[in-house]
Amino acid sequence: MANGPDQRVTWKADMAQFNSEIQKSQREMSILNKALKLQQTELKASGSDVDKLTSQLSSLQQQYQLAQEKTRLTAEQLDKARTAFGDNSEQAARLESQLLSAQTAEVRLADAVRTTAETLDKAKAQTTDYAQQLKTLEAEESKLNESAE
Repeated sequence: MANGPDQRVTWKADMAQFNSEIQKSQREMSILNKALKLQQTELKASGSDVDKLTSQLSSLQQQYQLAQEKTRLTAEQLDKARTAFGDNSEQAARLESQLLSAQTAEVRLADAVRTTAETLDKAKAQTTDYAQQLKTLEAEESKLNESAE
């Protein structure tokens, strides 16, 4: 591949845009993490497990969307690097490594979303079971009170 001055300028502009978008994504991820920590701290004292898990799931889903975007951007930039400099170029190798890291983070978040959703479903089912048991006990108590009178 030819590495002319025009190509280097275009590549630097592409990389600057790519880096800007990745940094924006990282800032958004950091804000989501901080918001989740605050929410979890607030819910620690007064929130139910369902509330905590719902909050956590929402945050994880947003983080997962950001991770997907980061993976997409990195894959696009890798394709540009391969087109401009070739498959075995230093730029392509660096972006391949970044892509693998982004994909790994995306898979970890997908697993966390799945696990949290399953835990939330179980907590909701347990809450429903407890509510049903409470209604049954209240009905039995009412019958006992009526028969005692």
